[in-house]
Amino acid sequence: MVIKRCIILLILNIYSTFLFSQIQVKNHFSITGKKDVAVNTITQDHNGYLWLGTKEGLYKFDGKSSQEALKEYPQLKQEITSVYVGSNNSIWIGTKTGKVFFYINNKFDSINFLNTPNEEKITSFAEINSKIYIGTYGNGLYTFSNKKLTHYDSEHGLSDNVIYSIASDGKDKIWCGTDAGITQIKNLKAKPYFTIISNKDGLPDNITRDIYFNEKHLLISMQDSGLVIII
Repeated sequence: MVIKRCIILLILNIYSTFLFSQIQVKNHFSITGKKDVAVNTITQDHNGYLWLGTKEGLYKFDGKSSQEALKEYPQLKQEITSVYVGSNNSIWIGTKTGKVFFYINNKFDSINFLNTPNEEKITSFAEINSKIYIGTYGNGLYTFSNKKLTHYDSEHGLSDNVIYSIASDGKDKIWCGTDAGITQIKNLKAKPYFTIISNKDGLPDNITRDIYFNEKHLLISMQDSGLVIII
């Protein structure tokens, strides 16, 4: 990928007094019915409900109150580190212990990692053409489609096996934010092609904590260098 322009935005406290005077804050501190339970991740489904991955399981929030989601499945009574809403309102759930569960058309199931073991935390999901991409904290990237699981790590071309976030263009390209820059993966329908974007290509540093693609620009949250926009 050729970086045409790389703009570093530093977030400053300008106009903070004015901005905060306009904000109304309501704290739903007892999502799980208990205080001091960490909410690790939030996503919104196509009906507007929020799905919350917490240290004590999966919860669903309607803006006023929350309830334990899919509570009939005791497998989810553990720390949830990533939740993703896919096509057909499917729900993909990743755990701290490296498990992945999914709920599709009122059916609950899980991914079998038997042939490609994983015990690392699930950090992120993405979907292109009904194929699910799964990021892990230390074991690279998995893809899952038609019950087939494929594994990619630094030996295949990833910049690093620690993946913080995945973004996609919804067509044939994903980006993985890692500890060693960004890995762009193209040609997903055939043989994937890996390109690494790092400080050698203009990034201010390599630790990429989050990525978002907005159809025109790639927005990158850096650990030590603010926000980067690739145009």
